[in-house]
Amino acid sequence: AFIAGSEFADSGIILRLLAWALIGVFFGTLYGHAVVAVNKQKLMLFGYAATAVLSVAGYLWMIPRFGMTGAAFVTIFSESLIAILTFSIVWREIRMRLPFVILLKASAAAIMMAYALKMLPAMPVLAAMAIGAVIYAILLLAVGGISVQTIRELMPSRLAAHKKI
Repeated sequence: AFIAGSEFADSGIILRLLAWALIGVFFGTLYGHAVVAVNKQKLMLFGYAATAVLSVAGYLWMIPRFGMTGAAFVTIFSESLIAILTFSIVWREIRMRLPFVILLKASAAAIMMAYALKMLPAMPVLAAMAIGAVIYAILLLAVGGISVQTIRELMPSRLAAHKKI
């Protein structure tokens, strides 16, 4: 509504729903690259095709009944299904697992960041994003989700020193 006008005010609710699809997008992309790395992309084509068929059927059924909310739920389902399928292929091939302790720490930092942002007064989105990034980084360090050593290793000056030309 802030950018596009009052006729788009209801889109915020849908955006909140679609934010949940980002979890599926993240893991689907992560494991999708791993599927290629283990050379099982042909097998995954069946998963993509099945998801496409289920999604189109879901959209055709949900949109007339529930409008954009129905479409958002089908999107969440689709992205989650892709994440599950790519994970299962990679796991079956190499028994690759996410380090769930780190995932738990990152999730804890994200939840605490969200709570901290909720406690702050309303502010422009870009300011909230910048403050949220700083809060998240501090909390991630505090809970041990990332180490100072890892941050140092990722610094551009460190990377440049290790480049071989």
